[in-house]
Amino acid sequence: MAQRTNGKIDFAVWGAVTVNLAYANLAREVWLDAKLDPHVPTFTTVMQCSTSMVDVFEAAGMLRAGGLSLAMVGGVESMSRVQLGLGQGLSVWLRRLAGGRSLQRRLELMRKLRPSDIRL
Repeated sequence: MAQRTNGKIDFAVWGAVTVNLAYANLAREVWLDAKLDPHVPTFTTVMQCSTSMVDVFEAAGMLRAGGLSLAMVGGVESMSRVQLGLGQGLSVWLRRLAGGRSLQRRLELMRKLRPSDIRL
């Protein structure tokens, strides 16, 4: 039996394959950046390749428990921007260096690395 909703989202679950070190709770950041109701609870799930499935199961379980009628489930991924405990400056520099197509370009990039970029 389908439940009727008033169109108001009761909670949101957002997932990612890996943790982004810039956001403690990605779901909250997405929700607030979208200018949605700040009183709606949100949480983030990180379960590697099963994140989206786990998010749906979490939402379904919370809806089934009663009292809630509508959930938003989503996810993000950008494997080209995974930070492995590196500072943002070093992370960006390494991506650019890896993308350098010529030896000359890579040497130019080597000269641009600053000591302040090298931190965990």
